[in-house]
Amino acid sequence: MGRDLGGMLSGQVRIDPLSLAMYSTDASIYQITPLCVVLPRDEQDIVKVVQYAGAEGISVIARGGGSGLAGESVGEGIILDMSRFMNRIHKIDLEANEAVVESGVILDELNRRLAPYGRQIGPDPSSGNRAAIGGVIGNNATGAHSLKYGYISRHLRQLRAISADGQLVELADHSPGPNGGGVVGKWTDSIYTLIHSNRELLERVRPRTERNRSGYDVFSILQDGRVHLGRLLAGSEGTLAIVSQAAIGLVTRPKVKMLLQLNFATLDTMALALPEILRTEPAACELMDGKSLRLAREAYPEYADVLPDDIDASLLVEYSGPDEAAVLKQLQQARRMAEQLPASARCQGVNEITSPKVQARVWAARKAAVPLLFRGKGPVQPIPVIEDAAVNPEQLGQYLRGLQEISARMGLPMVYYGHAGSGELHIRPFLNLHRPEEVRKMRHL
Repeated sequence: MGRDLGGMLSGQVRIDPLSLAMYSTDASIYQITPLCVVLPRDEQDIVKVVQYAGAEGISVIARGGGSGLAGESVGEGIILDMSRFMNRIHKIDLEANEAVVESGVILDELNRRLAPYGRQIGPDPSSGNRAAIGGVIGNNATGAHSLKYGYISRHLRQLRAISADGQLVELADHSPGPNGGGVVGKWTDSIYTLIHSNRELLERVRPRTERNRSGYDVFSILQDGRVHLGRLLAGSEGTLAIVSQAAIGLVTRPKVKMLLQLNFATLDTMALALPEILRTEPAACELMDGKSLRLAREAYPEYADVLPDDIDASLLVEYSGPDEAAVLKQLQQARRMAEQLPASARCQGVNEITSPKVQARVWAARKAAVPLLFRGKGPVQPIPVIEDAAVNPEQLGQYLRGLQEISARMGLPMVYYGHAGSGELHIRPFLNLHRPEEVRKMRHL
């Protein structure tokens, strides 16, 4: 098969054991060896791979940075990696406020190119230094600033993609009805009919949280009677089509940012305070629990002054805007609110951080703390099993109490961090997956 594809493509095909081993894993707990790895040079290479795979009954897995935690970047078929050759930034259009890029462009590199213009991509996943735009769209990525910018789907203008039958299509807003025929017209008509005829059911079952990674986003692709097919691809993880190029709307980089660090004696106290904190309309609200903070303080003593001690939960709350006076006023109003919380939600400490240099150190310290979780000696490691589950922030306390009850009942320590402001946390139970009984415990969990 590798030789067949090699003669058809202008890009590279790899079938050597080292390449197959490298692409058999991602950031998850899974390992699946692919048949081959293709580094396409252009869209026609992707078309040929998809058509060949369809004829042979082989799966195709488009892979970005391999940062997926649920095994979505590995598979038994053909792995496509666009980051090697299809990584061109075609256009930065300041008048239209958009960037047109190939799917292999790395997010942080695009933001570096946009920085001199005072623009950026809104969503900021923590994997941005390795996340390819195609993967960002496939996962419908967001990040610490989701309260302000939401998912990448909100910012998509137009996509070029290869459908399952190997057709190159362009997807954007389309009106229902005959759209010039072709596969896009058929998709638009059938999807509009499906969603419109089931609108009451969809509204009834729609999750009551802004963070929703549960399947295809059928809730937001129909807007004002128009079908936005690009939004349907966002979050579909390559199961509907393979994105080759994207036009993405830009946001203005905030000129002023300030932080409020709120520390709590318990996770329950933090959760009770959270709804009041969110009413102050922050741009970000991030949680680290006491275990994460202790690990970071031990490993990075140079950050001890910005990592709180002897608490069980710390929220980093950011406010931003174009004007220093307005942002400072918002920060101080939030501080007064935090200091007046009832005893059940009382902060152990409130710190204002207005210096850009100190803010950078705080974010750096928190970013450095997460990899520490995976550096412990021995076979017991924090495993990404409960990942990106989200609840309404008003229910975060109930969610955390349930997790703590499970943790105690199963004798399974857990660490908690992530996007508290959106009700989405990264939960890491400590397990030894070399032991069959621990694997059974993981499955039970």
